[in-house]
Parts: sequence; structure tokens; C-alpha cells
Amino acid sequence: MTSFKLPTLITRTLVCTVTAFAVASGSAFAQQPQNPTILGSTANWPSNGVTFVSEADVDGLRIRHTRVDDASCGARDFLEIDGPMGPDTVSVIEPFLNAMQSCGSSGSRGTVILSSGGGEMTDGYALGELLTQYGVAVALVQGQVCASACVAAFLGGSPRYMLENAWLVLQSPVRRPGIGIACDNPQEVTALKDYFAARLGDENGGLLHERAMSNCTAARGWTIQREEGLQLGIVEADNSPFTLQLADGSLNFMAENATRPEVVTTASGLQYEVITLSANADAQSPTASSRVTVHYHGTFVDGRVFDSSVDRGRPAAFPLNQVIRGWTEGLQLMKPGDKFRFFIPPELAYGEAGRGPVPANTPLIFEIELLEIGGSN
Repeated sequence: MTSFKLPTLITRTLVCTVTAFAVASGSAFAQQPQNPTILGSTANWPSNGVTFVSEADVDGLRIRHTRVDDASCGARDFLEIDGPMGPDTVSVIEPFLNAMQSCGSSGSRGTVILSSGGGEMTDGYALGELLTQYGVAVALVQGQVCASACVAAFLGGSPRYMLENAWLVLQSPVRRPGIGIACDNPQEVTALKDYFAARLGDENGGLLHERAMSNCTAARGWTIQREEGLQLGIVEADNSPFTLQLADGSLNFMAENATRPEVVTTASGLQYEVITLSANADAQSPTASSRVTVHYHGTFVDGRVFDSSVDRGRPAAFPLNQVIRGWTEGLQLMKPGDKFRFFIPPELAYGEAGRGPVPANTPLIFEIELLEIGGSN
């Protein structure tokens, strides 16, 4: 593991800033990304088959039309939206929706990925109605927050996907001007109820409205994550139609992997499964300050190898307090002779910075055989 000392991967963020509405588009703009993050998230686009078609920045609202290669229909279109909503949001977004291509015979125009701290609820209602009109799906991915007006917009899409570690917020703190609704204003309360019912039906819409109003004056708002979203009928139970469109299993990999019965998840979020156990059940495990000798094989979740002592044909030795946190924790669960497979979330690996061939916010898989406690390279 200590041999993995490559330069930090540098990625490009393409930004077109405009003071009036304008879109950078066409062949002069279209570029292949180098694992950039999805706007407003901690999730990366896949490393291959992704093109940025057009992009704009209007008063802090960033919009990007992204196209992902798809074997079944040639390409799938995504619209990334990140930033505050305002009275011009609909007019800014609609040209992008018009430019999105349908995928195959299904006629699906694509998926809108939302991240926003909110805005006036009337602007959220208008954007939600526009998304309904265009028949697009909507999604929230890791690290994204969709608050108040954004929630209204989110409810306009169908189907609606929500991955782990994303948040819907209702009401965003009412003390912030222009966010959420005035809880004591009957017209605003009724408008919210009617909109929820129109998007979700009377039963689910009424339940969501009731819960929203009971939290309307809460200073921090009401935060909804995936499990509660499922209970309220807001989001789909199966995210695979969305994650498969992205051709990137890493987006929901850790959550889905945790459901396998052979996988153990620790309090930190580290996951592991036992491949083989040592014949010496009385052997001691290393401590966080131990030096260990291991053979390891590191891959991304799609199976691509990025580092392997096995492939090099020689084991590695190092102190456990000088490697990534997932290794420090995981190897203390092992005894010499054990072989485990570890599934390490980004926060226990290379985090938001990434390293070498590992992009930012990337989960990793390591097969590790603990050969001995001690040893030297």
C-alpha cells in the first residue's frame, strides 16, 4: 500500500458565467470530462462515455446538459441544476429541456438532477409544473440538498429517485427571507397543500402537507432522507433504473452492497466480508500502531484495478497508522492468515481530494491477506 504515491488527479470544472441568459453549446463547447463531480454533489460522473453538451450560470444558478453513452439507445441525457431558484428559473431551464434528446422508443426525455437551497415557493411550483409538462425523471445523488422550492420542483418529476446521503428539506428555515412559506398565511398554506395533492395524490400529498406544517416553524426545518421519502411515497423504492443509466454502480454501491447477508458493516461505514480465516484461531490481531505485511488487490466497484501488490508479485509492509482509515480499522479485525474483502466508503479512503488514479469521492474495494504482524519491504 505504501507504494501507492502517485500525483493527485486534477479534474477540470467547466464554468460559463453569464450576466444575462446565455448557453455555451454545440461542438465548440462539448467536452469529455475527467471524472468531475455532478453539480452540487459529492458523486462523480463515470470516467468514460460522458460529454458536456451545454452549460450556463445565471445569477448563481448553474445548469449543465450532460450526455452519457448508452448501448440500448445511443445516449441518455441529464440536466444538472444547482443553486438558488428565482422568478427567471423556468425561462432559463426550458431551453435546456427542449435540447434534451429522447432515448429510444420509450420517449423518455431524460433525468434532471437537482441541488438547491430553495427560493420562493411559487418559483418551485412553476418549475415542478414545467418538469411535469416535459415528462422528465428527477434525482438526488450523494451530498445534494434540495430545500423548499426545490422540493416542489422535485415533486414535478416522475419517476423520482433519491440515493443515500441526499436530503430533502421542508420547510427550510422560515427566518430566511424568500425561503419556504409563511406558516401563518392561509393562502400560502393552502397553495402548498393543493400542490402536494396535485403531484402526489390526496392521500400522500395530504400526509406530506400535514408533516410539513407540523415542522413549519422549526429553526432547522424538516429533513427527509431516503427511508422516510419511501414511507411518504415521494421516491422510488428501486434506484437501479437511474444508476444503470449512469453506467456507474458506485453511485449507490455502498448502500446496495450492505444488504448482502455476507457483508458486515461497522459503525464507521466500513464494510467487509470474510474470504478465508486463519487456521490459528488464537492468533493476535494487530493494533493501530502495529506494522503489518500484506498482499492486497485494489479495484474500483466496476472491477478496474488501480493498485495491487499481488500483480507486482511482492507483499507490502507498513505501519497501520500510516494508511487510509479503512485499512487502519479493517486490518485490526484480522489475524495473520485471514483474507478479507473490504468495501471502503470515500470518507474512509481518499475522500474529496482523491489521489493518483482514484477520483474524489470514490468507494474502493480491497482484497487483503494479512501475512504477518511485523515484517519489512
